[in-house]
Amino acid sequence: MGKRYGYGPRVEIPKAKAVDLRRKVMQLTKRNSVMVSLGTKLRELNPILRGWANYYRYCAYAG
Repeated sequence: MGKRYGYGPRVEIPKAKAVDLRRKVMQLTKRNSVMVSLGTKLRELNPILRGWANYYRYCAYAG
């Protein structure tokens, strides 16, 4: 039997998905996007990060 995490089996975030998220965030926060205000950048990033957090909230190392 595999390792357990809490009451259910231990579920980890796939490495490819984590890499995709990092790539997407880096693309949205490039240094060449100086003409975009911080508020606009945050409005673009918040739904992505919130969706990621909700989908993977019960995974190990989700923080």
